[in-house]
Amino acid sequence: MKLCITDIQRFCLHDGPGIRTTIFLKGCQLRCPWCCNPETQSLQEQTAIDMDNCFYPICPSRKSNAVCLAMRSIGKRIDVQECLAACLQDRKYYQADGGVTFSGGEPLLQADVLVGVMQALKKEQITICVETSLYASLKQLQLLLPYVDTWYVDLKSLEPACISKLKGNLNEYITNLNYLTAQQKHIILRIPLVKPYTFTNANLEAIKRFLPNYQFEKIELFSIHKLATKKYQVLGMTQPAYEGVSEEELQTFAQAIAQKDQVIEVMRI
Repeated sequence: MKLCITDIQRFCLHDGPGIRTTIFLKGCQLRCPWCCNPETQSLQEQTAIDMDNCFYPICPSRKSNAVCLAMRSIGKRIDVQECLAACLQDRKYYQADGGVTFSGGEPLLQADVLVGVMQALKKEQITICVETSLYASLKQLQLLLPYVDTWYVDLKSLEPACISKLKGNLNEYITNLNYLTAQQKHIILRIPLVKPYTFTNANLEAIKRFLPNYQFEKIELFSIHKLATKKYQVLGMTQPAYEGVSEEELQTFAQAIAQKDQVIEVMRI
């Protein structure tokens, strides 16, 4: 069995502590309008067509097998040993707190193969972070839990209607979060603020009621950029409409959810 990935990025500084190698896995249950990695939504390999690199109208073939730079494959399948070898290339840069981060997409959806990579990394004493929405089965979460040092967990919305639009199951999320918080101390909660989806009065009130039940290492708030427009175009996808929030709105939200002994950080990405 093999992992389906879109990219391996090296020398990452924002996907966990230290210098990290970040592996982006394909496949996600959700369809967030603000998704900045739409190429990771499908579990299947895809073809991207960038017409800015096409030779048309001088291209003699105008066929799908054209050799110009306009076409490229999105998605690559690698086995456990290939993934491990890619990670070990950067080992000398990890030092004390660096390591490997699995992102996506939703890494938990490929847990049956990913667990083998994590086991191998742990034998090499390499720290592991996972960026997850927690929209996966509890069994998949349990499979990876023993090997992950730090979890970066998204809290997108607590409004059932909104989560339904995103193609998620809110009960699944809460079940997984409750299980994870009971087992794992190193959890950083990330809340993306997006109009008109997660930045609503109803969601703010729901989050204010929800957070006192948990203690996280840190809560990160951030607005969403629109740098993925080109990705949607080359994949033949329509980018949904959404808006980010202002610095003032971020700070207001942070103050509204503030609670004693809980670190809250406003991120700028």
